[in-house]
Amino acid sequence: MDDIRLGPILQNLQATLTSPLRYRIARLLIQLPEKEFTGREIARLLRVSHSGVQKAIRPIVESGLAHEKRIGRANVYSANKDSYLFRSLRSWFGAEDSIQQEMVETLRTKLADVVISAVVFGSFAKGSASPTSDLDLLVVTEDRAETGKRLASLAGVFARRYGIRISPRVVSKAELKAKASLPYVKAARTEGVLIVGRPLGRVLA
Repeated sequence: MDDIRLGPILQNLQATLTSPLRYRIARLLIQLPEKEFTGREIARLLRVSHSGVQKAIRPIVESGLAHEKRIGRANVYSANKDSYLFRSLRSWFGAEDSIQQEMVETLRTKLADVVISAVVFGSFAKGSASPTSDLDLLVVTEDRAETGKRLASLAGVFARRYGIRISPRVVSKAELKAKASLPYVKAARTEGVLIVGRPLGRVLA
């Protein structure tokens, strides 16, 4: 029996996975399959422009991954749970979540007893990381020597296991307060992901 060629199916999957915004929209729809979203809701949740969502979601609808309907003056979108893309991407996102949890736990386990606070900021916190992005990490500690050893060990683990380079900023509590107005500290405070320890706002108080 001859094989069935799956060109269009694979192209739809590839198109979703290779566009950062389509990927994020698909992830949102699949994570909340019972919910209906307007384009503006998607834009607000993903912190992107409404026009960008309108453009990116069209191929998702055309591939069959999402339903689209008109309610009043708004187009509303929801996941199509019968789509082959839904099943494939749900498995993919599940694996992604598992990797994310493992990364966080690796950082937490290694740093918990030597830091006051450790916060991931930048592209990995915002969801805009590319394959060449560093993982920006702000670390507040009073034991710089031991923390440096732990970070060196983590750098090796992340490079070997995930192909990710850690870019740490290590400061004491006093240095954090002195540098509170610097862009990277502001970014860590406003959009950072707390890995372990106290929130930066409390450290700065």
